[in-house]
Amino acid sequence: MVTAVMPTYGRIDIAFENGEGSYLFDTNGEKYLDFATGIATNSLGHCHPHLVAAVQEQAAKLWHVSNLYNIPQQQRFADRLVENSFADTVFFCNSGAEAMEGCLKVARKYHFENGEPKREEIVCATGAFHGRTLTTLSAGDSEKYREGFGPRPDGFHHVAFGNLNEMRAAMSDKTAAILVEPIQGEGGINPASTAYLQSLRDIADEFNTLLIFDEVQDTRNLGSCLRTASFFGINSVIIPKNNSADFNNTAVIETSTGGVYDLDLYKVANISQTINKLKENNYWVTGFSEHAKKDINTLVPSEKNVFVFGNEQKGIKQLVLKNCDEVLKIKQIGQTSSLNISIAAAIATYTLTNKI
Repeated sequence: MVTAVMPTYGRIDIAFENGEGSYLFDTNGEKYLDFATGIATNSLGHCHPHLVAAVQEQAAKLWHVSNLYNIPQQQRFADRLVENSFADTVFFCNSGAEAMEGCLKVARKYHFENGEPKREEIVCATGAFHGRTLTTLSAGDSEKYREGFGPRPDGFHHVAFGNLNEMRAAMSDKTAAILVEPIQGEGGINPASTAYLQSLRDIADEFNTLLIFDEVQDTRNLGSCLRTASFFGINSVIIPKNNSADFNNTAVIETSTGGVYDLDLYKVANISQTINKLKENNYWVTGFSEHAKKDINTLVPSEKNVFVFGNEQKGIKQLVLKNCDEVLKIKQIGQTSSLNISIAAAIATYTLTNKI
């Protein structure tokens, strides 16, 4: 039976009724530390008195007017954004996917208005995520999200993230824009180098095309994972040397809220070899995969524990999984088949600390 609310999300059987700062409270009175923050939309926390007062004051005056009229508050907000960012103008929308749809339309419209209507193609990167509308699914690079939705809008090409030679080779007189995430989120914690981003600017200028940076889901997963590890008293965090964010990255430090300074942090060339060395020193290594047969509730803590997580799109590499002592899954209740790595890490470490 289909529920009245279409089951497009894998909903956890918890209902929250109020929040305060970084905490949420469910209908049973349980208190939760909110690591998800509404999928990165509640960056100011819950129910700050100043924000509550402002919302209440406005709601008592006027709820909504369309963009057919002048909106002074909207104008003031746009002015402030322009004054404090790179932007010259602002387009307000409702979601990240809608923002990307707007960017793609603007890119094609720009060339149309400048006498080059054949410039319709968008060059994107492998491992990209730009939303879940039909058009942004074409821009992204996840077959998991595309499955079942049939033909999608064409005109999108993908080249290896970080590879300038492939990007240059993909340029043509039909290219409308280059679209990349400066920090890939769902494709893994993959930050682009400053040199790569600057070179994209140069290529775009050379071929008279536009450059679009998708920073909607700059998830800052590493910083969130460090924050989680510090909160739950984890000692160390190990990440690969390649295709990982830098521990000293400003965004990582800020998102970790000091956690980066509380932990022993390591970057290693080979994760599989590192796991084997840890096992030789009596660490019990648990990997996490949505395909595992055993649930996280079966976890039995050892004296020394190691958790291994992969990125949301591709998970843990098979060789790494084989080297784990056990592989567990976080039980899926709804439709969504995977969790953001920082959320998965929070659930796993919470489970561990409650069993010790």
